[in-house]
Amino acid sequence: MRYFILLFTAFILTFPTFADDMPEIIEVARFGRGTAYTLAWRPDGEVLAVGSSTGVWFFDEGFNELGRLVENMQVGEIHWSPDGLYLLALSLNGNNCEIKLFDYMTSNQISAWDIDTTIPAHYYATRS
Repeated sequence: MRYFILLFTAFILTFPTFADDMPEIIEVARFGRGTAYTLAWRPDGEVLAVGSSTGVWFFDEGFNELGRLVENMQVGEIHWSPDGLYLLALSLNGNNCEIKLFDYMTSNQISAWDIDTTIPAHYYATRS
């Protein structure tokens, strides 16, 4: 058995890597909705927003899919406005916190903020 492990290790170490010769991998399809991280019901209780590893998904009271709002954003926190017309999505990637505000009815992004989390929060609070 030791001879096999030694032979296998020698084979692996002598085999060249082809990472530079590999074609770029692109997404052609997505199955599923990713991992759910956060849930928030719209204030009227008719729409459930689910923040996931693939964006924000919407479902009705019977959990039928209504659509998707954000693509390619790992959403860790979501909040509805009190009137249910706007949705705030927060994504934390390393030292960067990305916050986006959306109009729910039109799915348009209204505003976005990128915050470097290595800078203390009081720095942002004291700047005008």
